[in-house]
Amino acid sequence: MTIPFPGPTTSPPAATPAPLPERIVAQLSALGRGTSSDGTVDLQGVDLSGVDFSGLDLGHADLRGARLVGADLSGASLARVRADGVDLTGAKLAGADLSDAHLGEACLGGADLSNVRFRGASLDGAILSGATLAGADLTAANLDGARLVGATLDGALFDGARLVGALPLPSHAAARILPSHACVATFSCVRRALDLGLRAETMPASTPP
Repeated sequence: MTIPFPGPTTSPPAATPAPLPERIVAQLSALGRGTSSDGTVDLQGVDLSGVDFSGLDLGHADLRGARLVGADLSGASLARVRADGVDLTGAKLAGADLSDAHLGEACLGGADLSNVRFRGASLDGAILSGATLAGADLTAANLDGARLVGATLDGALFDGARLVGALPLPSHAAARILPSHACVATFSCVRRALDLGLRAETMPASTPP
């Protein structure tokens, strides 16, 4: 009896981003921007405050330094998006996917980030003050130096996240924090938070010298 062997496997082709709605294309054209041959949407440094991007696939967009104050990106796909320095103050991103997104120094103050997927995202130095992060998944995210003053963290997941220098540190009463192989919160970070009278709770850290 001959046992058939499976043929060589091939990797599936890279997903092609869905075309943007005509209303968005028109706005980009008016700004002299468009989509490149590789599907990248160039929004770097543009002001599209208040625009409705809800439910769109913007994972191929370049949002570095863009101004999207009050924009609606709820349910949008922004996985691996380049958005360092983006201004999303007061924006709506509920249910959006920002896995592995680059959001260093981003302004997200007062934004609705409830149930957002931030797994593996880089949010180092990001401003999240007053933002709603209820139910957000920040597993393995980098929040070094992030500002979380007044942020709502009920049910947020910080499993394995980096929080070195983040102030105030999330409380266990509001969020779940589990240690990672990377530093979750150094003793000096915790002590600094306590010195400022901020509420800070972390998993056991190494004993200071």
